Amino acid sequence: MSPKYIAHRGKHLTCLENTCEAFECAIKERYDGVETDIHLTKDKHWIIHHDPTIISNETIYDINKLTFEEIKQMPLDNGFGKQYFCPTLEEYLKIMRNTTLTGIPTT
Repeated sequence: MSPKYIAHRGKHLTCLENTCEAFECAIKERYDGVETDIHLTKDKHWIIHHDPTIISNETIYDINKLTFEEIKQMPLDNGFGKQYFCPTLEEYLKIMRNTTLTGIPTT
């Protein structure tokens, strides 16, 4: 049996972790699976993000105290020089649906 290579939070060395871009990059590089994290917003929408907090414009916010619409408007602070946003669980599943990779959401 050959080893399996799982992209932890997507291909996070070239894109911000847990973003659509990181998941798509893992697919292009033919990883065997993708691990991600999910959190529930104040109004009960699932979003993808590693920590229970997000950092936007140098301010820390609790995901469970924000609505889905608030979070979708907040760019995530990052060192990649590009604007990234938290994807939804539905966006993650849509990306993973048409691949042979195994999506592994965790909480």
